[in-house]
Amino acid sequence: MALTTLTVMGQVTNGAVNAATKYSVTDLGVFNPSGINNAGFVVGTGNVDGNHPHAVLYSHGQLRDIGILPNEDASYATGINDLGQVVGYSEPLSQPPFRKTHAFIYSRGQLKDLGTFLGNYDSYAYAIDNAGQIVGTTCCSSGSGAFLFSNGYVRNLGFLPGGSVSAAYAIKTQGQAAGYSSSSTQPDQAVLFDNGKVQDLGISSTLGYRYSMARGINRKGQIVGLMFNQNESGNYHPFLYSKGKVQDLSTTKYPTGAAYGINNAGLVVGSAETVSGKSVAILYEHGQLFDLNTLISPIPGLVLEEARGINDVGKIVSSGRYGNGSATHAFLLTPVPK
Repeated sequence: MALTTLTVMGQVTNGAVNAATKYSVTDLGVFNPSGINNAGFVVGTGNVDGNHPHAVLYSHGQLRDIGILPNEDASYATGINDLGQVVGYSEPLSQPPFRKTHAFIYSRGQLKDLGTFLGNYDSYAYAIDNAGQIVGTTCCSSGSGAFLFSNGYVRNLGFLPGGSVSAAYAIKTQGQAAGYSSSSTQPDQAVLFDNGKVQDLGISSTLGYRYSMARGINRKGQIVGLMFNQNESGNYHPFLYSKGKVQDLSTTKYPTGAAYGINNAGLVVGSAETVSGKSVAILYEHGQLFDLNTLISPIPGLVLEEARGINDVGKIVSSGRYGNGSATHAFLLTPVPK
């Protein structure tokens, strides 16, 4: 599949920690990105067949359609590991009485149905580590539960006490996972799933937000995500959990937002809204929050709106558009050596 690639040099101009930092920006094509690995491979979802969303993989300069599972209409890629293995889910769009959405793994050019687990009829895979362990959620005939799929076996990751719903969105190499848990009486709470235990990150008790959800975790156990209150629909705040403490990453200039990814150096990426309501991709580095649009030379019409992942060499994958109403593109931001 042919791609239009644009490479532009950028430079920090707003007093960042390292004023000499530069980025190159590469347009990867028309799709919504969801993750990046340390080789710079990017996964996401695009309308590549002209009709339905399909999971896609960008690698070696090419955008590849991963396809869909048999008897399904659409697919979505949600995570990738350093081996290039991709996970996600495939589903029908016709909404049959019992909708069957199946988790998948894409490895060595083959798309494999992981099936359904724990007595349920739907499964969703969200992340995969370098050992091939997969996390996600399954629902809904016997409730929704976070799972860990490893070596052909599935384990229920559990819930907070009294909980009945959980999901895992991220995994670290030691098998720990991050996500949320809730019940009919307890709202969504960001949690760490750790060897049979489910730990509440304490966002409600420490920062006062009623709802929270973890979306990323690194090798050090630092966790990022979003939090909000019921009466603030859409008014999300990004958070960073590190060494037992939770920090609200929002600022006066960027009062709302969400954090989606964190690398092993502790750099955080996500999205935020300015006070005027403009959506921008963000980078949190060394205690400072930056609009990624200010870290590149301006490209006519381009606005980077949401950063979805960052790898260990600092490459960032972000979605953006050339002007209002245009198609969403995926962009790769690459730090340029001095």
